[in-house]
Amino acid sequence: MLQAAWKNRILRPILDELLPTEELVYLLEKTLALLKLVATPTSALALDYIILKRAGMNNGLVPPPQGPNTSSSFSSATTADAPMGGH
Repeated sequence: MLQAAWKNRILRPILDELLPTEELVYLLEKTLALLKLVATPTSALALDYIILKRAGMNNGLVPPPQGPNTSSSFSSATTADAPMGGH
């Protein structure tokens, strides 16, 4: 939602007063990191990650992927379920 307001020519000046672009980028990076950490490949969060990252790239807030592998993927090493204690 913040990216949509940032991209809108009417709302952006208002958003810029409340949230500088650097802060928006920081929030986007932290949100993507959290989604990448908790999402499993088939979860809705994995799709949310892809959508949010693609929007960030389209808006110029997230750099495009580097290297030969340009597709987003979630490896089991980064999305493994943490053991739940006390259950």
